[in-house]
Amino acid sequence: MELQVRAALLLTFVFLILGTTLARKDKRLRNRCKYDKRSARWSPCDTTLRLQTKEAKLLKGRKKCPPTRTYTRPCDRGIILINGCKYVQVSDWSTCDNATKTSTRTLELSVGDTKTCDNNTVESRKCDEKNNKGKNQRRDRGSRKNKKLSRKERRRRKKRKRLRKQRKRKDNKQDISPDCRYKAAVWSKCDRKTRKQKGVRELRTSSNSTVCKKTRVTTRPCNGKKSRKDDRKKDKETEDDLERKKKRRERKKKRKDGKKKKDKDEISQERPPSMTELYVVPYSTFAMVSWQPPQQDGAPVPVDGYQIGYGRDFPDVNMVQINASEVTYKITGLEPGWQYIISIRAYNHMGVGQALYETVMTRKADGAKSVVMPPIGVRPLVLSAHEINVTWVDMSAKEDPSQKREYYLRYRPLSQQQARGSPASSGTNTAYLAPNFKVQRSEPQQQYSLVGQLRPHTKYEFAVLASDGQRNSTWSMMVWNVTQEAAPSSPPRDLTVIIDPDTPGQVLLTWQPPQEANGVITGYDVSFITSSIDGQPLEQRVLVEGSKLSVTLNTLSPGVTYDFSVNAKNSKGIGPPLRVQDYQLPGDPAPVPATLTASPAPNDPRAAMLVWEIPQKVTANILGMLLYFVLKNPCTYVAMLTLFMFRRHLQPISDSH
Repeated sequence: MELQVRAALLLTFVFLILGTTLARKDKRLRNRCKYDKRSARWSPCDTTLRLQTKEAKLLKGRKKCPPTRTYTRPCDRGIILINGCKYVQVSDWSTCDNATKTSTRTLELSVGDTKTCDNNTVESRKCDEKNNKGKNQRRDRGSRKNKKLSRKERRRRKKRKRLRKQRKRKDNKQDISPDCRYKAAVWSKCDRKTRKQKGVRELRTSSNSTVCKKTRVTTRPCNGKKSRKDDRKKDKETEDDLERKKKRRERKKKRKDGKKKKDKDEISQERPPSMTELYVVPYSTFAMVSWQPPQQDGAPVPVDGYQIGYGRDFPDVNMVQINASEVTYKITGLEPGWQYIISIRAYNHMGVGQALYETVMTRKADGAKSVVMPPIGVRPLVLSAHEINVTWVDMSAKEDPSQKREYYLRYRPLSQQQARGSPASSGTNTAYLAPNFKVQRSEPQQQYSLVGQLRPHTKYEFAVLASDGQRNSTWSMMVWNVTQEAAPSSPPRDLTVIIDPDTPGQVLLTWQPPQEANGVITGYDVSFITSSIDGQPLEQRVLVEGSKLSVTLNTLSPGVTYDFSVNAKNSKGIGPPLRVQDYQLPGDPAPVPATLTASPAPNDPRAAMLVWEIPQKVTANILGMLLYFVLKNPCTYVAMLTLFMFRRHLQPISDSH
């Protein structure tokens, strides 16, 4: 009896526990907060954080649910590719213009070269006045096939599909009775458009022809019976199609297996390079950090992860490791109104790369004086080889136009080592950079500054500071750009003439690039001048590639005086020359023929007879003779004779007739 009582008590206890848990679950489901995410629109992309936000209103839920909820997503989700440049949407599609029947939106450059890509561009498209709003929303979300539909719409579509199938069956239905027997079907060729075959079945003689139809038509897909055309088509598949299918199968296999394993050849044997860009937006008790992955020769470098360090007035007091797939991080636990130094490094199996530093000031707590925020969106626009126009955006001035704010622009040229991304120039903290900056003040409320007197083809870095007269903000993010090229302003250096005694008449010229090339040297113009023939100067030019710093001249004469010159040139023009004048080649001058006489030919009035004597003192074998003749006037010719001795040119002798 006692056992039965205990069992009954135990069962009641179990039922009570199950009932309470189910009631709690039902209450939790009833009190869940649901928000209207469909009607909420994404905000323009924040250029500093590279994030978009939207606020959704509460649809249903308990009283403790907040009235709105904020959602975020990265801006890279909506990257738009135009002519090799990657843009991010800044503003939504505008309303339809009745005159042009188009709507526009503004795009901002995200990834690309500023020389070939515009910083801002406007994209337009055709629109419909009636359904303009709905079309814009659908295009912004993207083409999604599996779009959520209401229950009513789903039922309506199912009903249409069912009626369509019934009509199809009714059209193909034949009056068939059990007594009607037909022969095997004779199938037609596969129809390319419908991809179906038609089969005609004739009535057998044993069946009643008065009740049964003489023929019965049926259809089937072409896959049921392959036709010869399909076999031929399959044989004619090109190698490109087969390779494409093979790659598609490999991609599917990789997705199933998981992440792609690195090959031994792809694994880097060096530490990752320094980071290129670091963005930090400080708040009172936390800071949002975002960055760009390291790159080498314009291509991303594979890394295992990132290390973020931060500390108050000192770097790397606290260290955090981040996964390689992340590009943003939230640093919490900061104190209001203090200066923090934030760093980021990339690491792989070989070690940790160079750090990139950024100094920020957290905002003061509520009730204290507000902090002056630095400008954002600093953009250097190259105008010429000596001028750059720097623009920026001050969000505080937009919120409160009554504030009088002035701005200070600092800039400096980067050395060749810094421009390549050395540790000294990779950070933007003033404590870690050389203090050779120039500062330029702009007019109040003027959010741009024109910088002049710059060096051609030089990389400059810029930063902007805002001031309200009493307090100054921190310096903005560092930005870089390169001025345009100009013609070389200095000649090449160290022009040297080298002579080989074994090969007379051959000279090797060497030189060094100009100190102020003002661009990429595309070539050198080498010339040599002599006045050894008939007192007239003879000039010859040789073009040399920009990657070479020497040239060999083979057509010179021993004992003759020459003037050598070298000019450097780039895409913008040619620079001043570097000369070596009155340089006499070693060796004896070549002998002159003894005599040269000219007389008219006896049988041909248009011919002339030339007679000469070979010089008596000749130190080498004569290989041949070269005759020049020039028309001075309608009746007079001037002839010159040159003897060739190996590679030497003998001095010419002239006569006229």
